[in-house]
Amino acid sequence: MSRTQKEGPNNQILPSPFRKMMMDRKSAKDGNDAFMKSRSKRNIAKELVYKCLNNSAPPYLADKIRPLSNDCNRSRLRSSKSSDVFVPRTKTKMGDRAFEVAGPRTWNSLPATIRETKTLPAFKKQLKLYLIGNPEY
Repeated sequence: MSRTQKEGPNNQILPSPFRKMMMDRKSAKDGNDAFMKSRSKRNIAKELVYKCLNNSAPPYLADKIRPLSNDCNRSRLRSSKSSDVFVPRTKTKMGDRAFEVAGPRTWNSLPATIRETKTLPAFKKQLKLYLIGNPEY
């Protein structure tokens, strides 16, 4: 057996790329890979920011999200009329992954039409259409 081949299920000899694919299938539920998992985490963050802005999230999360329209220093700027939220600055990569940074960053990347949706089910539907790549957006 060469270095690039290993035994797979049922004692089959598989080349290394196929072995990796088989291991990924075993470790991920329903065939989802790591990319889909990270993508779904970002979608959850967007939904949580939506809930924070509409007073349906727990207070410990809602306190982390601050709309730019609430900032008294920005009252005369165009950003005070937008649905953007404040993104705090961090010094480390670990800080960039925190909800209070990653949530607002992903929220601000959404089109304004999705951010200004009135109900949670409508928001989820528009978000899904946007992520699928509907030509409407």
